Amino acid sequence: MDDLKNLEIEYKNKLYSDCGNVKEKWIGNYGKLSEYAGRDSYISCIKEAFNMTEVIMGHIIFEFRSENEASAESVTFEKRGRMAEGFKFPGIDAPIDFSDAKTFFGKAEILGLIGYEIPENLNDVRNIRNITTHNTATVIGEVYNESLSYENVLCYMRILGRLLVTLKMLDEEDIEPPFEKLRVKPGDYVGVSNEFRIDEFVAEGGMSRVFKAVHMRLGSTVAVKELKPYTYRPEQILAEKDFLISMRHPQIPQIFDIIAQNKTHYIVMEYIDGDSLEDYVAEFNPDLEERFAIMLNIAQVLSYIHDGCDMIYAELKPDNVMIGNKGSVYLIDFSISQAVAEENIANAFNLQFSAPEQKSGGNVDKRADIYAFGSLLDWIIPDKEELGYEREDMEQLIKGCKAENPDKRYDSMEFVRNRLLSISQDTLNKTVAKKKRRRGIVVGAILAVVISAVLTAFIYVNVCYPKGQVYNMQGVFAPSIEETAEGLEATLSLYNRSDEDILMGKVYMMTVNIITKDGQSEVKIPCRLDEGLKSGHLMLKHKYLMDWETLGLRPEDIIEIDRDNIQVQLF
Repeated sequence: MDDLKNLEIEYKNKLYSDCGNVKEKWIGNYGKLSEYAGRDSYISCIKEAFNMTEVIMGHIIFEFRSENEASAESVTFEKRGRMAEGFKFPGIDAPIDFSDAKTFFGKAEILGLIGYEIPENLNDVRNIRNITTHNTATVIGEVYNESLSYENVLCYMRILGRLLVTLKMLDEEDIEPPFEKLRVKPGDYVGVSNEFRIDEFVAEGGMSRVFKAVHMRLGSTVAVKELKPYTYRPEQILAEKDFLISMRHPQIPQIFDIIAQNKTHYIVMEYIDGDSLEDYVAEFNPDLEERFAIMLNIAQVLSYIHDGCDMIYAELKPDNVMIGNKGSVYLIDFSISQAVAEENIANAFNLQFSAPEQKSGGNVDKRADIYAFGSLLDWIIPDKEELGYEREDMEQLIKGCKAENPDKRYDSMEFVRNRLLSISQDTLNKTVAKKKRRRGIVVGAILAVVISAVLTAFIYVNVCYPKGQVYNMQGVFAPSIEETAEGLEATLSLYNRSDEDILMGKVYMMTVNIITKDGQSEVKIPCRLDEGLKSGHLMLKHKYLMDWETLGLRPEDIIEIDRDNIQVQLF
């Protein structure tokens, strides 16, 4: 055990002999202080500061003695009414008893004797030093209200920081580090007990930075948003903390915790793996159907924020809409917007998408979100010619959203959403028929109406297909067949952009034509959907395997599979 203790002392001496390590340790420890932290956090921070300072003092004394003891004279002298053994060093008036180095304040006294200017108020930390040394519940409980307040702990840290500056291990500005030095970087930890490890920088905006992080206990991936101080009122954020954490919506990232640290706040939330709407549109150039679906999803979330939460979003722009890798649409930065005061909302604007009253710093309400929605709608559907007869309706909708005067603007997100739904239904009915003609597929008038109606129903309302109806609609169902070693694997990709969870318990029959050595055969694969496809999911894949024995086929007998004309039928 003594050897282990000696190794620990040797390691700390080496670590804290480097002023770079000392600065990093001090800044990291100081960052954990917050007026919203509890007693345990205060004890942990001040105790760590004391321990580091004492190791540094001990190391300096050890180095001094090692370098100068050969020229010193052993003496016996009177010290505080008793005789003591010590050393008299050239140039130092008083003898030094190195046995005093066993205590924190004994070390400080020796350092003063060898020429360091010890802060006059160092004795003010004696009481708190004794508390953290003994660290018993009784002692702490007796002095907590007086000695362990946030203001007092800051005062103790200033005194210790001043001592470290005297010892040339800390810079003056690092006694109370500025936020720029407290900002996290990959490899750092946040949380009272270092619960979250910062792994990777993701993005930065005007008011925050976002990192990918790991929950150390659960091993799960989370997003950690570091707010820039002075852009939000801390008391407002913390006042909303319980509400934000308890809030649940499938298209708003869930908030797990809000941490006060590093002179700011960190919001720990669900990590969304995907692309911003701006990047998604640039990379994939989604068709009109998908652009409508994205905007309807956004309208749905805004309606929930306005009517279900009585809140304002205030930061609607392409960068704050995420398209997840599974196709879901999310509004991000929602948590911050809910927590800010009106004057902060007014300052958080985007030149292209924000309402005039928001840009000018005036009072804002839910109509500011409606203006931003109209701007985003105008941005995501730039080619109004594609809308055909509905172009005028769309332009009127955008105009009603983007009226300069809020009093002349639409005042209900639900109204806007329903209007957009109507325009999209009318537009897509025509669009599907046009696409069929362009592809040279002969479609009778009645069949075209049926197909259009089915497409609209699938996307926007609960599914209610007539049994036995066949749909050759890959754009909706996206069926596919692949050969594997085990058999034929059928994949049914389903889309849902409605308000309801749909498809639960539905059974579909996929039919595919296969040419074998023996001729052509029609293979049917039943696909039962045991769980619903939730609102907001643009696509969900279900896979089914039919083994070769059940199919009555051998893979070597297959000449061709017709993958372009797979039928999907409600069974």
